[in-house]
Amino acid sequence: MKFIYNYSIFIVALFSVVSVGCKQKSVKVQPTIPTVEVPIRDSVKPTEITNSTLITPTQYSQMVTPIRVNVETLEGDGTARIDTKDENLSFSFKLRMIKDSVIWFQLKKLGLEGVRAMATPTRLVYIDRLHRTYTSKEWSELAGVIKAPITFTVLQDILLGNPPAELDGPINITQSNGQSEINAVGGQLVRILLAGTDGTMNEMSYQNVPQRQIMNLKINDKKLLYDNVKFSYLRDLEILLDNIKQLYVSLEFDQVKPNITFSIPFEIPANYRRVD
Repeated sequence: MKFIYNYSIFIVALFSVVSVGCKQKSVKVQPTIPTVEVPIRDSVKPTEITNSTLITPTQYSQMVTPIRVNVETLEGDGTARIDTKDENLSFSFKLRMIKDSVIWFQLKKLGLEGVRAMATPTRLVYIDRLHRTYTSKEWSELAGVIKAPITFTVLQDILLGNPPAELDGPINITQSNGQSEINAVGGQLVRILLAGTDGTMNEMSYQNVPQRQIMNLKINDKKLLYDNVKFSYLRDLEILLDNIKQLYVSLEFDQVKPNITFSIPFEIPANYRRVD
């Protein structure tokens, strides 16, 4: 039971979906980390002057647009790891994405499919093969279940390793020690850390202060995907409530294919029972 239960937690932590009875369809495409301030002793001087300034939402968008992965479709596979308070588990995964529309995910253990999930901007549906059940939830429900400020757009950015395309103001950018740190206060606090060498994102943190929820993302192992845009093959996600870690998820991609044609196989068998 725990094995499949944690399969489900992993999916809930990562996904949301389209209508419940979707038939298989084909899609064709034409060619964390809250800031911790460390006091500096009087006898120690900073090696670099820190520059801090306010920027507009338009200036922010212009800054991050060149480094965002922007593809119509993406397929990838690799290894997923999940740590909860009770267990540490690992699975193989396959991911298929259609920009701003569908995220499809499959988890396997020892070659056997345990869970298949699909997400859209409105909801998540995932199928439990072992127990012949399925679950369907809207994003607002999911955010309450996993205690994190998760939406379809946030999930898509996490999987692509992208900073948000847009932020609400005020937006402050601080440049120090070869890095750029962006902090925004809108509906939630957002912190983004950009590398100084190529401007790509290293870390991102979402904080829902009233709900005491924090979601931290770290990305690494960046490789060229197309043109000058890099894709991170390794990402670590952690969810905290009251500064206590609730869930840790690691995704390590083995291969990634952008802008290819694939199908989205998702059909709920008639004899499967809905469980919410």
